[in-house]
Amino acid sequence: TLNLRDFNVFGNGADETGAIQIALNKSVGKVLYIPRQEGIHYLTGQLIVPDNISIVCHPDVVFMAKDDLEQHISKFEVMWRFEESKDVTFDGQGALFKMDKTKYSNEHNHVFMINGSRNVVLKNARTEGSGGDGFYVGAYKTKSYPRDIRIENCIANNSRRQGLSVITVDGLKVINSMFNSTKGAAPQDGVDIEPNTVMDVLKNIKFSSCQAISNTRRGFEINLMKLKATSEPVDILFEDCVAIGNTEGFSSRRFIGVQGTIEFKNCTAKNSQYSGITESHCESTSIKKIYRNFIIENSNTSNAITGGYLTKAAIYIFHNIKTGGRIGNSEF
Repeated sequence: TLNLRDFNVFGNGADETGAIQIALNKSVGKVLYIPRQEGIHYLTGQLIVPDNISIVCHPDVVFMAKDDLEQHISKFEVMWRFEESKDVTFDGQGALFKMDKTKYSNEHNHVFMINGSRNVVLKNARTEGSGGDGFYVGAYKTKSYPRDIRIENCIANNSRRQGLSVITVDGLKVINSMFNSTKGAAPQDGVDIEPNTVMDVLKNIKFSSCQAISNTRRGFEINLMKLKATSEPVDILFEDCVAIGNTEGFSSRRFIGVQGTIEFKNCTAKNSQYSGITESHCESTSIKKIYRNFIIENSNTSNAITGGYLTKAAIYIFHNIKTGGRIGNSEF
């Protein structure tokens, strides 16, 4: 075990990006322990997490991102970047990782970015005020998509774009985590599962005992508009998940041709501004959606009008007739 203090990192308000990166690089094959900062927080820019490392924080650790992270989509920076990293364990033990989202006008400056990585465990970490997502799982400009990722006992609060974005992955477990109060840049969900290309995969994905509360748009959204019949079948399970006080609780959107199964088991949607469950243009010849023991309470708290009708339904299934196709393949 190495200690971050051994690298003259103190957390006294100075920018210590370079020294922290050296500590990470020197800790390959070892455990890097991050003690409580001497001041208010550790101040840092982008940090690249190497392979084969365990990172453990003191519970009172606070990290703050600098306000000048690169925002342009071609070269954007995040706070903690797992860039094609392998065999990594990151245990925050309740530590807080903060950004000032008011300093960002784009949507890519995430706190934790798991990008094309494999065998990563990220647990007991809290994010606050991300300039993009609290947590991101995808394959932006990488050679392969992420595999075997575990996010456990994590909290994303007040993110600009999403609490968690899932773009492509084979093997993702999200356990006992919360994604709350997203506001700033669309889609503004708690969790958004949304591939970027027809080649992206969404396999072996399971959310267990997760919550999405008071997000500007959806609690849990699955938007598959980029996937087609030629894409790999989708396999997603939500179990014991709860959405409270979102525009929509659980939302499935644009399932056209792509095959697979999405199951919601023992889930709850409460106090949704519109509907607890929404399906928007999910064709009957596409993914099967299964809802088992689902509870929906107090929908349409906003008394909203959609398409000339009050959206009072707990379950709202619809599509635009001009797009063609038939909706269906849903089992309750």
